[in-house]
Amino acid sequence: MVPYGAVIAEDDRSMVRLYRAFMEGVEGIRLIGVASSGDELLDYFRRGGRADLLILDIYLEGANGLAALRQIRALRAEVDAIVVSSEGAPRVVGEAMRLGIFDYLIKPFGASRFRKAMEDFVAFRRRLERLDQRLSQDDLDRLFPRGDSGEELPKGLHRATLKGILSCLSSKGEMTSEDLAEELGLSKSTVRRYLDYLIREGEVELKLKHAGRGRPVNLYVPVVGNAG
Repeated sequence: MVPYGAVIAEDDRSMVRLYRAFMEGVEGIRLIGVASSGDELLDYFRRGGRADLLILDIYLEGANGLAALRQIRALRAEVDAIVVSSEGAPRVVGEAMRLGIFDYLIKPFGASRFRKAMEDFVAFRRRLERLDQRLSQDDLDRLFPRGDSGEELPKGLHRATLKGILSCLSSKGEMTSEDLAEELGLSKSTVRRYLDYLIREGEVELKLKHAGRGRPVNLYVPVVGNAG
């Protein structure tokens, strides 16, 4: 099968070399271009350049990576994106999620995590291409990547959203479900479904905080050693 073309948007040459080396071990992906600034990346797509996957740093020279991605979306370029950044602020993670990223990798990360993101992307696209009819909910649930443990997530839960919630909790230390929903732009009921799953998996704990005579507040706390 023809490999999917990837473009790296990264202004650190040493990181570009590293990603290139990581990518060489992944079947189904080939590097077709490198942009060293946000402006260069935008120019590529404005001139009609194409790619299947964008490996995107946030803090690029010129246009910010997420600002560039927003403009690329406005150009209707059909490209998926994986963010690679040291930025773990909930607001930024939430913004990236709303732009439809496929995955979010927080630096520093190892070769295995990078390759897993690439392999998940290839597997997702291959499965999607094999389906030639209107999709059912079961089809959609099978399409989304598996969790980091290698086990399939429960129906209706998706790994990118799960990672966004864990990133928020890791950054803040403890949060209410309402605060998480506001940070990530998700509904409260959606956030609670993910939190219930994370509690069952032992990755998050529920803590009651008593404030005066009112009802106790439910706070969600990442389990040390599992979060992030």
